Amino acid sequence: MTRSRATGTEAVRDLFDATAQHWRQVYEVGTTEARIYQRRQMVAVEMTRHAAAGAPGRALEVGCGAGAMTEQLASDAWRVDAIDLSEAMVDQTRRRVEAAGLAERVCVAVGDAEHLDRPAGHYDLCIALGVLPWVADPRRVLAELARVTRPGGWLVVTSDNQLRLTHLVDPALNPVFRPLRRILGGLLRGIGVRRPLPLAQERRYRARTVDRMLRSAGFEVVMRRTTGFWPFTLFERQLFGEQRALQIDERLQRWADGSVPLLRGGGNHYVVLARRSASGCPGRR
Repeated sequence: MTRSRATGTEAVRDLFDATAQHWRQVYEVGTTEARIYQRRQMVAVEMTRHAAAGAPGRALEVGCGAGAMTEQLASDAWRVDAIDLSEAMVDQTRRRVEAAGLAERVCVAVGDAEHLDRPAGHYDLCIALGVLPWVADPRRVLAELARVTRPGGWLVVTSDNQLRLTHLVDPALNPVFRPLRRILGGLLRGIGVRRPLPLAQERRYRARTVDRMLRSAGFEVVMRRTTGFWPFTLFERQLFGEQRALQIDERLQRWADGSVPLLRGGGNHYVVLARRSASGCPGRR
């Protein structure tokens, strides 16, 4: 199927097949964008170590991407099943763990987050970094993750933050004006002034929405963090050069980590450690 005809899951798969090399480099370079993703992973690693409490068990990583988190989990003595919708990503993860000498601790395969071919209660830990923005039904994904996590087991999940500071300060991106932009964009696309929307679109959620979905799936939020303050734009034009942007991101991140109001929940990414209820029953909405 050609990219122009692909829809839904196929479009997301095609997007990440095409950008696999970029995502490998993100975890190896020092740009502001890369530092933000590297920091998100560091926070996730801290959470997995909290969950392990010195005794790593069996982990499922959904959306393993280029394999940086997979390698870290295996290095921390987790036995890892890693899946991704993109074959290109799966290939990169497999090569990465083999090069690190960790292949015996990792099983890598193509898989769909909305349809996990895994037994119930099989994992002590599930991880989904950067998955929720790209799935059509995040509630189904969280329900599947709850099903395969043992009662009392752990989940580390991230969501792209709808109320990120970098969007709130740009009128062209502020979610308050989204309904108006949607109407105007539809009119402009209708007369051929604007390009059609991409088939694979990123979805962003408020932190409280993610918390509510987690509770509905049977998880209790134990720890939450925000990461990433880049790029700052005005009408979608970037305001700062790379060096200045990196300095701003690092300073705002320190303040966010210190729970400064407006910043402690204002990063690009919302990172959550949650625990599945011991009873295995979903929580209240």
